[in-house]
Parts: sequence; structure tokens; C-alpha cells
Amino acid sequence: SDNQKLAEQVAALRGAARQYEKDHDQQELQNHLNNISNQNQQIENQLSSNSAKQKLNDIDQTITQVQQDPDNATSTVNNLKNKDGFSQIWDNITSMMENWLNKHASQSNSNQ
Repeated sequence: SDNQKLAEQVAALRGAARQYEKDHDQQELQNHLNNISNQNQQIENQLSSNSAKQKLNDIDQTITQVQQDPDNATSTVNNLKNKDGFSQIWDNITSMMENWLNKHASQSNSNQ
């Protein structure tokens, strides 16, 4: 569905911002942003509704803002949840990320 595709893009963007907050690796952040942007171009043609395409445009604008001001990446990405139609996507992503973090944490602990 459109919302699932958008949620995955926003989740990737949130993840990139959080990673940058931890390691301040600007090149790695740029790589993540480029990948997300490229994926956005690919899924744009797959989206069926104009509102989904507008949300994708909002994601692209957020990527540009993060590229220009990486030190505020997390707050810039968090501003997305206040945009029209993003609150439900945001809730879905939050639970997706929590599940992923829980799995990742348990894998990390078992690998140590």
C-alpha cells in the first residue's frame, strides 16, 4: 500500500538521523540520504494517490533540509509528523522501529 511505502521511507530517514546523532559521520548520513532519495524516485511512479505523492514530496523536502543542516537532523525529521497525513504513518513507524530495535538489541546481546 502507499502508506506502507511511505512509512518505510520515513523510517529510513528517521534511522539515518538517529545514526548521525550518535556518530556524526556526515559521509554515512549523506549515503543514507542519497539511497532514500533514489528509492523515493523509484516508488513515486508506484504511488496511486496524489496525497501519497504529496507526502513523498514532503519526505524529499525533509531530506534536503537534513542535507543542509545535519546537526538538526532529528528535529527536522520529527517535524514531518506534524505535516498533514503523517500522524498515522508516524505511529506505524514508531511501532516498526521499536520492534526492530528490540530484535536488534536481543541479537546484539546474544552476539556478545
